[in-house]
Amino acid sequence: AFSEPLVHMFNKDGRTIMRQLGTEWDRIASGRSVVLVLGDSLGDSSMADGLLGLKTICKVGFLNEPPGDKQEALMNDYARAFDALVLGDGPMDLVLELLGV
Repeated sequence: AFSEPLVHMFNKDGRTIMRQLGTEWDRIASGRSVVLVLGDSLGDSSMADGLLGLKTICKVGFLNEPPGDKQEALMNDYARAFDALVLGDGPMDLVLELLGV
């Protein structure tokens, strides 16, 4: 069985997070002003929309297409939606560097 409200690819954003967590969000987010968004679809680039009090949102997109025509066709849209891209089945090195790991 699923619990309501159901979080899915069309409503996973900051507003949904804040609504579901209620006052718990204030505790979790206290003192934090940076969000790292990781996503593999264009819609994922809006996951932080609606979160309050942010100074920085860094969006990393994973364009999981092998080199070729399809990757090339999607590249401009992904580049507009995300701050950085990992192409193909690329490594997590960029994300680890951003996290200081």
